[in-house]
Amino acid sequence: MNEICIRTNKGEYVGGETIFGIVYLAVRNPIQSRKLKLKIKGHEKCEWDYSYSVREEDNWVKRTGKKKGRTQFLELNQNLIEYEDDFPLGYFFYPFQYVLPQGLPGTFYYKCDEKGNSVLAEVAYKIKAEVVDTSGSSDAKLKAVQLLSISDRCKIRDAAECTKTSMVKTCCCIPRGDVIVTANLDKMTYQTGEEATILIDVKNNSSINTSHMVVRLMRGIRLRGADAHRERSKKEPKCLMDVMSMSSYEGCASGSFKRTNAPIKLWSQQHEIDKADILPSTSGSVVRCNYHIDIEVVVPWAPDVELQVPIQIKPPKNKTWEEWKSPSWASECHRVITQGPCAVTAKTLDSASFSGVIISPQ
Repeated sequence: MNEICIRTNKGEYVGGETIFGIVYLAVRNPIQSRKLKLKIKGHEKCEWDYSYSVREEDNWVKRTGKKKGRTQFLELNQNLIEYEDDFPLGYFFYPFQYVLPQGLPGTFYYKCDEKGNSVLAEVAYKIKAEVVDTSGSSDAKLKAVQLLSISDRCKIRDAAECTKTSMVKTCCCIPRGDVIVTANLDKMTYQTGEEATILIDVKNNSSINTSHMVVRLMRGIRLRGADAHRERSKKEPKCLMDVMSMSSYEGCASGSFKRTNAPIKLWSQQHEIDKADILPSTSGSVVRCNYHIDIEVVVPWAPDVELQVPIQIKPPKNKTWEEWKSPSWASECHRVITQGPCAVTAKTLDSASFSGVIISPQ
C-alpha cells in the first residue's frame, strides 16, 4: 500500500514568514502518475440568518434569508516534481519552502445557533500534498493534509500604557476637577487561555468620590455578506458585541490616588479546564474579531470616565501539528531534488530551518 504524509517546521505562522516542510512518500505499488503537487489554501467565509419585510398586496410580510461573504486570499498549486515516467518504487522525501503573503488574517472559527438565528464565521488555512493516479481510480489518489494556524499580524502599538484625563462635571456643566485613569498592561498580545495582568491607577483630583470601577473584557465580531437571492441585498455588516468577563472594584476618594491590580482571565468559567472559548483576533475583509479592555470609573451624578485598551489574542497551539507522529518508514526515505519556486537548496536543507523536519535513520 502506498503512503504519503506532510510535515512543516512548525504549526503556527504569521504572514510574511516562510513555511519549510517535507513531503514523505512511500511507493510500494506502481503509480500511474508523474506529478507531486503542493497546494496551500487560505479563505475566509461567513453566513448568518436575517429577516426582512416585503410588500404583498396591501400587507407587509416578514421573510427570512441568509447573507454570505467569502474571500479566497491564498491559493498555491505547484508541482514539486514531475518525472519523465511514472513514480519509481521506493521511499522518498521532497523538501519545499513557501513564503506566506504579508498581512494574512488570523485563523478563526465561530458558530452560534440561538433562537433560529444561525451565525457562522471562519478563517482557515491548510497545506496539502497530492499525487493523482491517472488510471482513473478514485481510490488511487494519494493525499496528505495539514491544517495551518496563522496569527493575525499585530497592529497594536508596542506601548502597553494608556491614559485618559476627564473633567468631572455635575449637572452636565459644573466643573468639579479632573480624574486621570492610567492602565498598564504586562503586554498587548496574549495567547488564548492566558491571564492578562493590568494595573490601573486612578488619580482623583475632583471634589467628588468615585463610587466604584468596572473592568470588562469586550469582544467585537464584524461580518460582511450579502443575500445572493435578493437583487437589492447589499453587502452590509453584522456586528456582535459581547462582554467576555467583568469585575468590579472599589472607588477612589476625592483628592486621592488608588492603584488596582485587575487580572483578567482570557477564558470564561464554563471553560475553566480547557480555557478554549476565547476566540483569537482576526482582521479579514469579511470576518473581523477585535478585543479591548473597557475600564469604567463610575462618578455619581456625572458622566463616567471610560478608558479602552485594545489587546490582541493569538490562536491556540496547533494540536494536529503537535500530535503528529512520523511513520516508521520515514527514516528510509531518500531525498529528491524538487523543482519550481518552492524548491529548496542543499544549503537551506542543512540549515536550522529544517531541524526536526527531516527524519534521520535510527
